[in-house]
Amino acid sequence: MGEKTVTLVTGANGFLGAWIVRTLVARGHRVRAFVRAQSDRRNLDPVRDQIEFAVGDLLARETLDRALSGCDALIHTAGAILTHPRDGLRVWAQHYTGTVNTFAAARAAQIERIVYTASIFTLGAGTQKQPADETHGQPFTPSVFPYWHAKVEAQAHAQALDAPIVFVYPTFCFGPGDVNLSSAGELLDYLRGHLPLVTDTGINVIDVRDAALGHVLALERGRIGEKYLLAGVNTPLRDLFARAGQIAGHKRAPLVIPHRWMLPAGWFLEKILRHPPLDFATAQIAQVFWYYNGAKARRDLGLATRPLDETLRDAIAWFRAEKIL
Repeated sequence: MGEKTVTLVTGANGFLGAWIVRTLVARGHRVRAFVRAQSDRRNLDPVRDQIEFAVGDLLARETLDRALSGCDALIHTAGAILTHPRDGLRVWAQHYTGTVNTFAAARAAQIERIVYTASIFTLGAGTQKQPADETHGQPFTPSVFPYWHAKVEAQAHAQALDAPIVFVYPTFCFGPGDVNLSSAGELLDYLRGHLPLVTDTGINVIDVRDAALGHVLALERGRIGEKYLLAGVNTPLRDLFARAGQIAGHKRAPLVIPHRWMLPAGWFLEKILRHPPLDFATAQIAQVFWYYNGAKARRDLGLATRPLDETLRDAIAWFRAEKIL
């Protein structure tokens, strides 16, 4: 992109969205933050006086039309990762209906460039020896997982549009500012001593600040229609929690259990508890290695990512500053 334009960011007050806003501001972009009326906006406090706010809801098309008026670009990142079946209608509304509304409003407003936060679950998983990339992955077709279904359908809708969309796929985000514990809930449980065991699989972790930068680089440099994996470090879960424990001074290493135990445990706990520590969808996620190769984003966007220990140190420091650890 050349001259800096006005960019609307949906989900602007969220964990990832707030860092996208802050990164846009730091790089000289003019930003309008799309938020709900009663939303927690503390993550935007550092740039509150440098941005505009647009209050609305993805399900209220007229609020999107107003928010996009005068904008040239859009980063659509709104939505929560929810896994319990009781959240199915809410998930569909957020991730499918809300996305359809957002892109329709963007088309009406003649938005020139859109960055869409898609889901790695739609790309499939990697293996321990072969990380997935934008075109090759092990198929992931879970049952009873409304979030996955909504993101698959939303992506298919977006790809069918004649619209200037760049697709980005952040992996598991960690770092400071996770006010809703959207990514760090299990990590915090472990550091509090409430999560004594993990599975024998692994995930790719990216610092939320690097994921945010990846979105902004996709806005500035990404090619329309292309997919970019925003990936950091592939790490076994046992190592991730052990490293976090060492940094936090929590000496006890987690017990590692076979992933095949997770499905029956998730199914059973979901049936007997309203707020189970493990549900069936999460158990399905725990069956595979979510390992990824982010070479394309490094090469084409110039995205560099920081060491895992730095991410964990900053996340733990934020937990303590917020008095939640």
